[in-house]
Amino acid sequence: MNTKEEASFRAVYAQWPTERLARASTLERQDYRPEAITLMIEELKKRGVAEEGIAKVVASTPPPLSRRLPERDTLFFPARLDRRRYITRALVFFATIVIAAVGLETIPALQPGSFVLLLVASIAYGVLGLLLPRSKDAGFSPGILGFLFCLFPITGFGAFVVLFFLPSKR
Repeated sequence: MNTKEEASFRAVYAQWPTERLARASTLERQDYRPEAITLMIEELKKRGVAEEGIAKVVASTPPPLSRRLPERDTLFFPARLDRRRYITRALVFFATIVIAAVGLETIPALQPGSFVLLLVASIAYGVLGLLLPRSKDAGFSPGILGFLFCLFPITGFGAFVVLFFLPSKR
């Protein structure tokens, strides 16, 4: 490790909390290079944690969260939907699609292209904004349900109905 790398690692490790340093230098040793472990232990010693105390710090900290990406919950694309929110969103969504389709029917110049665009947008939102978040909340694999929906689109309506009756699993 050159001096520039060492300096950057020292700067990063100086910002880490003591618990994170202790866990990385003991339980997660296999994820780091030996030089990095040495720098972590030096940083812990600078903070006044003796080598015997590192085990106590590790024992007192909770295990790290899984390394999965965090779930983002936005207005139109929630991470999870419980039954009440799901049926409310589905009713509003389907009513909006029907109103938009009727509105597009009155403008002859926009009919062919806009109807196809409305159809594609409604299917995309129905899957990404309703079906997948609800399946995740109900305990199903959203990937498998999305794959089945792509293979057999006609089963989509059945999936919407079935997901309404399934309870949430946390």
